[in-house]
Amino acid sequence: MFSKDKDGPERRASAVPSILSNGMQITGDIVSDGEVQIDGVLLGDVKCSKLTIGETGRIQGSVVADNCLVHGEVVGQIKADSVTLSR
Repeated sequence: MFSKDKDGPERRASAVPSILSNGMQITGDIVSDGEVQIDGVLLGDVKCSKLTIGETGRIQGSVVADNCLVHGEVVGQIKADSVTLSR
């Protein structure tokens, strides 16, 4: 009755990216098992499965991710299995 199956709400929630919106600034580290999108400014490190840095996004710190897509700016080191840099 109260058991959780693998396709329950907890499983679906992890498919939605965590977003740092444009105009927002965070000082501190972000750690996530899922996807993170940075459109604002992060003054700290980020560790996640998939990272997307939007055109207005800026990270001042290190990045550790499986996949990293950079449209914005990273001032720091990126460690990832796959890194895609846009123009």
